[in-house]
Parts: sequence; structure tokens; C-alpha cells
Amino acid sequence: MSGFSALEQQLEQFVETVRQIGIIVSDFQPNSQSVLNSKICQMTEEMRSIEQSKKQVEDVNVPLEVLDHIDQGKNPQLYTQQCLQKLHEKGMQVQQKVDAYKTFQKHLFAELEQFFPEQMQQYHLARQHIK
Repeated sequence: MSGFSALEQQLEQFVETVRQIGIIVSDFQPNSQSVLNSKICQMTEEMRSIEQSKKQVEDVNVPLEVLDHIDQGKNPQLYTQQCLQKLHEKGMQVQQKVDAYKTFQKHLFAELEQFFPEQMQQYHLARQHIK
């Protein structure tokens, strides 16, 4: 089991234990004291287990924007999807710029060959030797 899966499972169990404690406390009866004590001990052990598991995922960096997304009640996978969409759009913009520069270069070379044919021929010969 990966570090993430184990930690996720431990966190889910911890949340369930805290939920159960909340139920016991909200309708507390004197005879439920031993059950409450047991659940509090269980919660303490689960916290200790979570503390030990954090070493397996310490080197993971989560962007703050993801945490903001989660705080707003949004799915973190939607954040990833939005980032990929922005990346795709940026890639398209860069490709458009590259295409514009290639077109500019083609027009520039055509103009330079018209006005400076000898120099452009020397340029092309020099470029062939470089390749």
C-alpha cells in the first residue's frame, strides 16, 4: 500500500472515530463513560499513527491554490483540469508566436534577397557549413 493510501485510510478512520465521539458526547449518559474513554484512547492512537505516517509524504509539495480550492468546497481534480486547460491555451499562444516569427523570417529573407542578393547567398552558404 502506498504512503498516500495508508495515510488516507488512517485519516478516514480518525474522522470516523471523531464522529463517533461526537455522537456519544451529544447524547451523553453516565453509563457511556467507559465507551467514551475507549474512543478517546482510540483517537489518540490514531493521531499517533497519523503522525508516524507523515514521514512517508513529507516531501510532497501541494500548491496553495489547491488548498484554497478545497477550502472553497471545490474538487481538487477540477484545479488540475483548469491548470491543464491554461497550459494548453498558453501552448497555443506560444505556437502562434512561433508561427508569426517564422512568417516574419520568411518575408524578411525574401526582402533581403531582393535587395542584398550576394550577401544573402553568402549567408546561406555559411549556414550550410554550420549544419
